[in-house]
Amino acid sequence: MGAFAAFSTEALGFSQLFPGIKNTLLTLDSNFRIPLYRDYALAMGIASVSKESCENLLSKGGPNKVYLLSHSFIHSSY
Repeated sequence: MGAFAAFSTEALGFSQLFPGIKNTLLTLDSNFRIPLYRDYALAMGIASVSKESCENLLSKGGPNKVYLLSHSFIHSSY
């Protein structure tokens, strides 16, 4: 929820701090295999972190960037 609130909403005023940069939250491909969660993620503008999805986002005009945060399952289980 923290990443969603920070990067997919205007709760922190991202567009005012970084005008002209479109922010898109990316998640693992496996999250799009869960039926209702897939629909929710797509409705919220969340995209897959697959190579094809990243290339599509970067190919659009404007100052686009992709930041990948490595997070292991072991750390997320605590």
